[in-house]
Amino acid sequence: AGWGQTGNQEISNTAVYSLYLASYAGGNPTWNTSFGTAYDIAGNGNGLLPSGFIATQSGNDDLKWETTTQTNVGLDFGLYKQKLSGSVDYYIKKTEDILVLPPYLGVIGEGGNRWVNGASMENEGWEVSLGYRDETSFGLKYDISANVSA
Repeated sequence: AGWGQTGNQEISNTAVYSLYLASYAGGNPTWNTSFGTAYDIAGNGNGLLPSGFIATQSGNDDLKWETTTQTNVGLDFGLYKQKLSGSVDYYIKKTEDILVLPPYLGVIGEGGNRWVNGASMENEGWEVSLGYRDETSFGLKYDISANVSA
């Protein structure tokens, strides 16, 4: 029998934070750019343009690791001086608070990306294996085995 719990943290280290980006439209803070966040806020009409910021991600203070709990029970056996052997196993694997970055509605606007603990999943199954091992009278050893799982 066995029981265990593991966590998954395989997302960005900045997933809990709101992120903003200063974009000079390709890194060129001059008057020749036609997009980006550079803006003539003072109305001077010349010089370097100060950059604004665009939101790239919304923060989530409630974000936590996803957790997988797995329980298994099994029985191994050997009979007739280990000529016939096998095992039977049953497992349940539950994953909760799965970390996802879902698509968002366009009306949210820029920065709508947000990591959430958005799903749970449960897997369960069994496996049976059976083997037979013997030797013929003239010394040929053989081993036959099979397994089935679902």
